[in-house]
Parts: sequence; C-alpha cells; structure tokens
Amino acid sequence: MRGGLQRTNGWGERHRVLRTLDEAISGGITPVFLLMGLESVSMVDCFDRIAVHMTELALEPVRQLKERRMLGSVSLRTPSNGHRFLVTIAKRLPNGDSGAPVFVWDVMEISATGETQMDGLASTCEAGTVFADPEEAYWAAVDSLCLLTN
Repeated sequence: MRGGLQRTNGWGERHRVLRTLDEAISGGITPVFLLMGLESVSMVDCFDRIAVHMTELALEPVRQLKERRMLGSVSLRTPSNGHRFLVTIAKRLPNGDSGAPVFVWDVMEISATGETQMDGLASTCEAGTVFADPEEAYWAAVDSLCLLTN
C-alpha cells in the first residue's frame, strides 16, 4: 500500500499511517507512525491492527507458494528473543508436476549479515510431516521457533 494506509474503526474514526508498512518492512527500517484521532480508541487496539497488517504483509510470499507453480520455496528473516532466524517454507511435489503440492519447513539461526550460524539454533519439519497449505507450514515453523528460543 503506497501513499499511506487508512483504516476505519467501528466508531468511524480514521487513522492515517504516514509511513507505510510495506515501505518500512522492505526498507528494513523500524516503522514510525503518527496516528490521529485516537481519543476514544484503545492504543492496544491500534497496535493490534498494525501487528495484524504487518503479519499479512509478511505472509504474502508464503501464500504465493500455493498460487505460483514455479515458486519452489520462500525464506523469511525474523528476529526472536535476541537471535535472528531464517524460516524457510519449501514446496514438494511427491506426485510429480500434475499432483497437489505439499509443504515443509526449516528454521536456521543466522548472523546479522544473513549467513548461517553453523553452531546456531535450528529446527526442521519432522520426517514424513507435510502440510497441504504453506501457511500451515509457516505457523508450525513459528511454533517450533518459539520452543527453540524459550
């Protein structure tokens, strides 16, 4: 979404985000928002909406795995509890090109420059475990990442 994001809540108030989420995420900068008209709106509600929107933006490439036949895998960088991780969702075609794809995941700790940490934390989808939807595979990877970092 370019040029600002407008949301309308149940009370008809509008919030304008001056720096758009997708520009902030793709540019690697921390989003700075000026939210207007918040007198009767809980800040938690506002931040929840922002978090949901940022998650939707981050999941878009994962969803495209199912829609785009030629796309084989998607990797997302994510910070977690002082570490950086690369979450990869990969498409497999066990029945060939004409069959339905299945999806697997792996999580690897990476450095600030994106290089794999050889002695870092890692987790992989259990052998034989596959997912019919790439988003299900992503959330399973996130669950595993939570276990790794707690």
